[in-house]
Amino acid sequence: MLQTPPNWRLFAQGSGLKTSLEQVLTEFRGLAPRYRMAAAGTLIAVLLLIVLGSYSLMRALAGATGPNEHAEPIAERPTEPTFFQIKTGSISGTYYPVGEMLASLISHPIGSITCRKDRPCGPEGLIVTAETSSGSVDNVMEVDAGVSQSALAQADIVSWAYTSKNIFRGQAPYSDLRVIANLYPEDVHLVALKGSEIHSVTDLEGRRVSIDLPQSGTNYDARMILDAFGLKAHQVKLVEADANTSADLLLSGELEAFFFVGGTPLRAVADLASREKINLIPIEGPQVADLLTRHHFFRRHVIPKDTYKGIGDTPTLSVGALWIVNARVDDQTVYQVTRALWAERNHRLLTSGHAKGAQMSMTKALRGLPVPLHDGAARFYRESGLLEAGDQPSKAAP
Repeated sequence: MLQTPPNWRLFAQGSGLKTSLEQVLTEFRGLAPRYRMAAAGTLIAVLLLIVLGSYSLMRALAGATGPNEHAEPIAERPTEPTFFQIKTGSISGTYYPVGEMLASLISHPIGSITCRKDRPCGPEGLIVTAETSSGSVDNVMEVDAGVSQSALAQADIVSWAYTSKNIFRGQAPYSDLRVIANLYPEDVHLVALKGSEIHSVTDLEGRRVSIDLPQSGTNYDARMILDAFGLKAHQVKLVEADANTSADLLLSGELEAFFFVGGTPLRAVADLASREKINLIPIEGPQVADLLTRHHFFRRHVIPKDTYKGIGDTPTLSVGALWIVNARVDDQTVYQVTRALWAERNHRLLTSGHAKGAQMSMTKALRGLPVPLHDGAARFYRESGLLEAGDQPSKAAP
């Protein structure tokens, strides 16, 4: 095996830059042709050392002469990731897959080339996680307390928490709640077993009906809807179970119907519809007009035909799904998160990540906000021309 010539080792140790280089090249030319191939790799390594050594020398010289007053400041890059939570809901609902989609859109692992070159992400080093929860009530509690940085929650629950109304009556206002965006409408699903002879809300009297988990937005909305149609809690056999459990109980005959509020299509409902086991019950009639008068966060809506296999247009109600955040989260972080959410180059990821992504629009993001925007989000919307200086769209719904 050909040994590295002594002068080559000398050069690698940094001795005599010009002299050593001349000696290396002279010795290489003097080698017999059959040895040159073996020595070529060493020569390349030496030349790389020259380049790197020269670059280091130039940087050292530049530093010795003092900083360039016109040079751009070099931002300090994070060395460890920062974690940012999005509390969602049950796996069977809409919040969890939507939260996962948002997490993938915003996360920016340290050194990620994709985020720098292909599309905007959140701040470098920010790792966003979607976490399951019991639903909107728990979510607003955790975000206001700072236990979680952000969450998805129904507009009605957020409004009540911020204004100490309804289920939050008698509590101190949840004054640290802020909003990043109104993302999409959530539809009230009233799902009934085929053959159960349930055709309207009033037919639920005396039936076993699930209204979702105790701390979910569905639970409270279902109770309001039943009350508007003249049904008190004791007149319906109420069960508190999530959508997946409710679907199983429906199939086993232990339930006759269940409520669930979520963005279409809901996995549990879609599965039942594909088996031709259910009907969607319309929520309509004079009772709805009274409900809308008393509770402004509700909107009339229609679940379009074939959203679920074999089911036609179904009139119902909807509420906004908000992305909420704690007021104390760093302004720059929320600014960059909001910027990444609505970046044009990220639109494809929104529309392909979940069906609700296609309904998200920056032009609708400020509609019907019951609490103030986070300062970081407000800065982004002002720069985008959606807010005038000093504007802060928030009007608490009753």
